[in-house]
Amino acid sequence: MDIPLDIASIATGASACDAMAAQEILTYMMKKRPYIASSLAIYDPTTRTHRTIASVGYSKRVLSHLDGWLVTDDIACRLYRDQGDRQIALKWSEMPFNYYETFSVQEVFMPAGFREGITLRLHTRDGRYTGNLHISTDDPRYPTREMIANEVQCPSDYSRQLH
Repeated sequence: MDIPLDIASIATGASACDAMAAQEILTYMMKKRPYIASSLAIYDPTTRTHRTIASVGYSKRVLSHLDGWLVTDDIACRLYRDQGDRQIALKWSEMPFNYYETFSVQEVFMPAGFREGITLRLHTRDGRYTGNLHISTDDPRYPTREMIANEVQCPSDYSRQLH
């Protein structure tokens, strides 16, 4: 199973079959890595909203935050939007500001048991934004830079090749 390619292809579609496939991919990914939660959300450009189509390990409250305030108001997502389709996925600890002091971490992620995480914005080859892949851990050592480079950064690259 090629996880990055499968996640990227699903993010451009989101039919019922795609949602089931996304759920299977996230479950498989979680078994192979020290992630305790992950989700895949698609973006609807008509309504300018996000909708999670697959999730493992996140509560409804956290998913609501990931699909709502995080993508509209969070400082990290503003940074990512400014990078466009060439986003560099950064762990909370790698942000150019103290992300640990933000509303998202203090009021949502830490109370839910998360100690580190990343969000990767997914894009088509022509640069159209299609959604987000979120990954959270309870161990700040993860994801490692190698994991990000090999498994997490790749979906955006693959999604550019699909359309």
